[in-house]
Amino acid sequence: MDHNQEKERASVNQKKKKLFSNIWFKMLYVAFLVLLFFRIFFIDINVVPTPNMEGSLHIGDYLISSKKMWHKLLPISNIKSKIFIFNWPVGDSIYITNSRFYALGQVAREPAYIEQDAELSKKVQNKDFVVRTLDNKIHYIKRCVAGPGDSLQIKDRQIYLNGKPVKNPKHLQYLYQVQLPQNVSVNNKKLDEWGIDFGDNAMGGPQLFNNGGGVFFLDNYQVEKLKSLDPNVVIQIYPQRPDPLKLFPFDTIVGSQNWSVDNYGPIWIPKAGASTNLSLSNLPFYRRAIEVYEGNKLEVKGQDIFINGTKADSYTFKQDYYWAMGDNRHNSEDSRAWGYVPFDHIVGKPLFIWFSTKEGSIGNGINWDRIFTSADKE
Repeated sequence: MDHNQEKERASVNQKKKKLFSNIWFKMLYVAFLVLLFFRIFFIDINVVPTPNMEGSLHIGDYLISSKKMWHKLLPISNIKSKIFIFNWPVGDSIYITNSRFYALGQVAREPAYIEQDAELSKKVQNKDFVVRTLDNKIHYIKRCVAGPGDSLQIKDRQIYLNGKPVKNPKHLQYLYQVQLPQNVSVNNKKLDEWGIDFGDNAMGGPQLFNNGGGVFFLDNYQVEKLKSLDPNVVIQIYPQRPDPLKLFPFDTIVGSQNWSVDNYGPIWIPKAGASTNLSLSNLPFYRRAIEVYEGNKLEVKGQDIFINGTKADSYTFKQDYYWAMGDNRHNSEDSRAWGYVPFDHIVGKPLFIWFSTKEGSIGNGINWDRIFTSADKE
């Protein structure tokens, strides 16, 4: 083969490589555009930052979620008992600290927050809060336990809708006081097999049992496993006291009837097109919905209520509302703390878990058994 033939072959090979590279570049470019298209219009990526949905969704679960515009009305017919994602309803004006987000109303009602958080105290003094539009509010993920037109009540931790008990999620959690007999011990490996680790320890820190005692967020399966260690294991629900400053609608009705996170309501969930009588006694339930979510001017003059300048003794709602609660019922700031979720705040619903770190840190390891599993837990 002479020099010219070698040069020609080299040129042909170079052209083939260039063509091959161009094809791959175009394929990757098209794949990127397709992914971007789906990312903009159909799917979202979220991470679970808190334990409020344990043990259905864990801290450190990375979720692929569908957007509301894809499935339109979020299958309204069967949304109850489904996990959904929404904009935090009271997140329009918030203080942001390294530890958490605070709604202005929370801080105004509960001075203890300022006493416990020096960073928050400084921000309150400087009026250093952030105002966010609906589209920029913080995303929350909870379970929808009640929908438009439902009457909800919680009795001894059991939810009742329209007078009937609902089916509870499989891994519903509560706070328990656990005491092991002196002759009984359990190693962390066994606890880990049962899904109990330092993230479930309400006392904080890696030490799960101190002198045989501990306070944990547990589901029924975990409670039974701990009881199986010995007949003398004592496990009791940690009592939840009434707290009108932390419970929606933050009014005398909460205190006078001793509402708590375990015994709450009854409360009616507003429905688009449905009307309700208005009085000073029930106005706290609906005021924010009427004023903020539905954009009316509401005034109280003496014993009278005025909406957009007209005296009103009833109101017809413009949109549907929902009631959201975390599966970790004693460790979830949810509708019991800030009220209804308006329909226009709904973002979408989780589809599957694409990655999961233990307790939100890859340093603690990876939850391999959770990857590519459904995020819509029953």
